[in-house]
Amino acid sequence: MFTDFPIHQPPFILPAVFTIGPRVDSDEALLKFAKLISPHDKQSNHVVELVQGVVEGETRVLAGSMTMEEIFKGTKEFKMEVFDKVQLELDQFGLHIYNANFKQLVDVPGHEYFSYLGQKIQMEAANQARRH
Repeated sequence: MFTDFPIHQPPFILPAVFTIGPRVDSDEALLKFAKLISPHDKQSNHVVELVQGVVEGETRVLAGSMTMEEIFKGTKEFKMEVFDKVQLELDQFGLHIYNANFKQLVDVPGHEYFSYLGQKIQMEAANQARRH
């Protein structure tokens, strides 16, 4: 029996570029990677799709466990947590994140939360500066 579980799109985009490849410092990891790529035809994008699914899935799970304000205010911590959780999942395939670059969180059209929160923080800072 199959059940559909709706996957909710977080109301933000986390632009990121990951450099991911086989872990070369471990024979066990290289064997896992070889098993991952060996049974498929050369035209397949299964490894790319798998990695993209891991990154997106772990980001959604983490975002779902935090409030939007926690994500916005703890952006650096949020990104590190995404990195750590993705790496943990990639270990099972013999893959390693060699580099990850995250850009600023961006609102999804129709969800202007980060724009609103940024404006609110700027106004609070300006009000505080006027009081002092």
